[in-house]
Amino acid sequence: MLILTLKGDAMDKESEVIGEIGKWFRLLIAFDMGGASEKKYEIEAILKKLNPSHKTLMYFNLVDFKHKLSSGEIVHQPKLYAEVKANFALTETDEALQYLYHYMEGTIQFNLEKYGLALKHYRLAEKSMHKVSMFEQAEYYYRLGCNLYRIDQNIIAMNYLDMAYNIFKSSDQHLRKQLNCLLIMIGIYSEAGSFTRASAIYGQAFNEAAEFPYLQSLLIRAEALNQYRQKNYETAKQLFREALQISDHCKTVVGAKTKFNLANILLKQGNLASGLSLLDEIESEFEQSG
Repeated sequence: MLILTLKGDAMDKESEVIGEIGKWFRLLIAFDMGGASEKKYEIEAILKKLNPSHKTLMYFNLVDFKHKLSSGEIVHQPKLYAEVKANFALTETDEALQYLYHYMEGTIQFNLEKYGLALKHYRLAEKSMHKVSMFEQAEYYYRLGCNLYRIDQNIIAMNYLDMAYNIFKSSDQHLRKQLNCLLIMIGIYSEAGSFTRASAIYGQAFNEAAEFPYLQSLLIRAEALNQYRQKNYETAKQLFREALQISDHCKTVVGAKTKFNLANILLKQGNLASGLSLLDEIESEFEQSG
């Protein structure tokens, strides 16, 4: 639970909303998105009747950003990430809120592919991690593992991902989080040349991800890359095409990368017209998105 210390009349006026934000935060930790959405609506109604302090608004905005990340509202949408600004003062905040700030800022930088800055924030968050729940710690391990993977620290990344996976595995409400861990593990094993192990994890994760179509598309992409590294280009081509047909994969940043991977295979196979056409399509999409 997060606790903020307010003084005098401010505590009387804002204690209710602070308590409700705390409940909202715990619902997000439990990955109860339905309950979290209802709680957010209640808090927004309360805030309209108050003149809250800057600290309370900061607290609300931090948890609101976590809500948007958890719900997928701003995942893989670079324009929205670019618009997010984390200009929150850290003075006089408790350790748990400092953890949340650095965790969120690290996630922003990670999704902007600024992995060095992300790592700095994640390490700062780690100093206050003892103030948050077991599942919040697991999410931290997952995020740090992803970041380490992006900077080729794969052995250390695997250790963090394994810790996260084992914690998430203890809860039926964290299936998607478990699968996210397995998704990154596929890439690590594949890049290490453990292709059979990577494919085995893909098979396990794909079957368990039936209720998460977009995640399934990411798993298919991961296996496509695994096949590509083995120079099984025809199999990889079919998998990349399959990934693009699922959910909104083709409309995301990852989808653009998938199209590039597919174009690369087409060019390798001598299908110049289709490969160049697909590259033109990607360029046109980027120009339209600004």
